[in-house]
Amino acid sequence: MFKSYLKGYFFFVFVFGPK
Repeated sequence: MFKSYLKGYFFFVFVFGPK
């Protein structure tokens, strides 16, 4: 469950604007 949340967060940040 935690991994799924982390993946979603990472994807969101990546799509929003990777640093």
